[in-house]
Amino acid sequence: MVASSLGLGGHTYLPYPQAACREIEHHHLSLSAAFPSSSFEATLSPFTHDDGRDAILVNAAGTLPVAGSHVSVWLVEAYPHAPPIVFMPVPGGSETARRPAYIDSSGAVTAPYLRHWRWPESDLVGLVQSLEVLVRLHHQPPMPQQSGEECATREVRRLDDAGTDTERALRALRDDKDRLEQELQMVSIKEAELRDAVAAERRAVEREAAEVALDRALQAGRLPLCR
Repeated sequence: MVASSLGLGGHTYLPYPQAACREIEHHHLSLSAAFPSSSFEATLSPFTHDDGRDAILVNAAGTLPVAGSHVSVWLVEAYPHAPPIVFMPVPGGSETARRPAYIDSSGAVTAPYLRHWRWPESDLVGLVQSLEVLVRLHHQPPMPQQSGEECATREVRRLDDAGTDTERALRALRDDKDRLEQELQMVSIKEAELRDAVAAERRAVEREAAEVALDRALQAGRLPLCR
């Protein structure tokens, strides 16, 4: 039973099927192994849903290595088929602190990983890893904003560079065209010269054959001698 395996003896009722209890135990052990320094301890605690229902749910709470952010993960009755409910305090612990977009005014987390939860691909390890990324991005210093003039100047420079590249490509194409036309002209000249050479060779062969035939006819006396 998950209550005994997680050190939660004394509770005789859990709102999870037996198969879900085994999955919860596996997910918690994987989470503790992936984040050994975060102390993600599992407890059975009372929880009140938004519709007023009270339940005893498994709660896994711990501290992220990034910025010491505390995370409280409540495994709802339909877990792991349904995503858990996650709470995180506003970074800085002050009302004036900049609240991340993924945390609402109550501290509830609305991260993409929860919105796209899909079992069995989704689990507690993947959830906490995604929260680490979000917290790290939130604590990064903002990128310096550029003025409209700087953006316009950069865009004009980009267009100029693109125009230069296009003109360079067109020039290269024209050069290739001229070179191919010259090569084609040379091929035509060589072809005409070869044709003339073949015709001259054929005439020479025909003339030589006629002379040989005439010489043989004279020797055989088949042609009358001129008087």
